[in-house]
Amino acid sequence: MDITSRICVSPPYRAVHSISSPTPGCATASFLPEFPSASEGPVSIIEAARHLPIMGLCAAATTAGPGRRYYLARKARLRRLTPPAPGTPSRELHVTALGGLSRPDSASAAAFLYDSEHTTLFDLHCDYVVIDEESFARTFEHLADPTSAQSVSSPYGSPLRLDDVSVSGATAQAAVNLRAEQCAGHFAGFPAVPLAYLLTALVDLSERLLEDPEDTGPPFRVELLQARTLLAPGTPIVLRARRQSDHRVLVSAGHGGDDTVVVSVAFRHGTA
Repeated sequence: MDITSRICVSPPYRAVHSISSPTPGCATASFLPEFPSASEGPVSIIEAARHLPIMGLCAAATTAGPGRRYYLARKARLRRLTPPAPGTPSRELHVTALGGLSRPDSASAAAFLYDSEHTTLFDLHCDYVVIDEESFARTFEHLADPTSAQSVSSPYGSPLRLDDVSVSGATAQAAVNLRAEQCAGHFAGFPAVPLAYLLTALVDLSERLLEDPEDTGPPFRVELLQARTLLAPGTPIVLRARRQSDHRVLVSAGHGGDDTVVVSVAFRHGTA
């Protein structure tokens, strides 16, 4: 089964290779870490947030029948299961996902990221809205950009830059500005901001609210509470963060005052 013919996310955003489906509802693949993090070896939570949802939708697509569909993440929970090992050299990692359609317009999946010793590093549970190509083109007509070219190089190896940062007590605000080419592979002809790439900015802003982020360590859990629609490049995205108790930060992102994405980031080491 050619899973890539059933999904709409493409390279360079889809960076996993050797995608296969041993049985319907299951997908496996491997990847080499691309986003560097000296404190999160062998892989950062940013990359886990990128590859695991993609593999989850791949698993779901094996149960959907022929035809290309869009799988848009709407709610997810990502957990770090193994403490990071700073300084661990980058090597090939592996992902397995189990998922399927619950209705024609919705799907869910569980995905697991593990190393060559079969140690599970992260797990993800994700719900998706499923949209056929014709309905997607009609719904997201405002994103259409037929002149946008797929980049041969990946923009996803470095974080988004925060602009206009302001921190006041327990709150902070900033903005990010993306170009269409920074959304390469997400999606062809309809560039939209990838949530995992936006997460680089959300985590950056969250860390600025922590009193001693170097003592707290990297984030160990990300809870995507809500993602109501896709964010467009070319228009500033406003980020707002509020520090909560227990080393948690609630962050939102949207165009203007519209909080399209709401994420809770937990930095304290521990189990979920």
